[in-house]
Amino acid sequence: MQNILVAGCSFTEQCGFTKQNQPLYHWPYLLADYYESDVTNIGINAGTCEEIFYRTLEQVIDTSYDYAVVVWSYPHRRWMYSSHNNVDDYTILGPPAEGKNADINGVKDYARLHYKHFDNSYMNLKRFLLQVKSLELALKNLNRKYVFVQGTNTLCREVFDYNLTSDIKDMLDFENRPDEYISEKLNDLRNILTSIDFDNTIEWLDYSFYDNRLDRADDNVHPGPRSNKLLFDKLVAHIANK
Repeated sequence: MQNILVAGCSFTEQCGFTKQNQPLYHWPYLLADYYESDVTNIGINAGTCEEIFYRTLEQVIDTSYDYAVVVWSYPHRRWMYSSHNNVDDYTILGPPAEGKNADINGVKDYARLHYKHFDNSYMNLKRFLLQVKSLELALKNLNRKYVFVQGTNTLCREVFDYNLTSDIKDMLDFENRPDEYISEKLNDLRNILTSIDFDNTIEWLDYSFYDNRLDRADDNVHPGPRSNKLLFDKLVAHIANK
């Protein structure tokens, strides 16, 4: 392989390593060394699933890659684009709000209100699954090889668990909704989820890259050297079988 695209959030951008340690331990660098290939890294800190979807789609439309590795993030993350003297500089809603326009009067209050009143777990998950499916269809239509990785716990595994977890019950307003309504909404998620081509995924119905971490990076938050090596090994094994 000559050209590999990697996309995602901070797990892809730098994964909490120092500049000195990133080339030694970070999984995109391990891929580049192993395949002796160029790696285009469009990962971005605090990236949302929506941004990962759009940025990956834009990149594969413009450029042909031998393989694309997309590491998905938290479905609840949100970015906004301010109208104040701005083109495409983003503001991370957080919480707390960060970015170019985070200090504009009212932005931090807006972010707090969003996560207090409009952080809908069901719609976050449903839109995430639709983004995954849409990107899958686009990549296949463009005849691009790819693999999707569950970077964080997106609740996909829990959606398939018929012993509903507390997270799923909370998401479906379990105590207040009729059984038929809950079944309908859960089936909507399962139908989208089962339509995804799991042969082109890693850890999709298992524990995520973050949840499977064996150690921590230099920032003591992100997955560390052994965790990145584990993901690298899984990627190499997956690609070898394609």
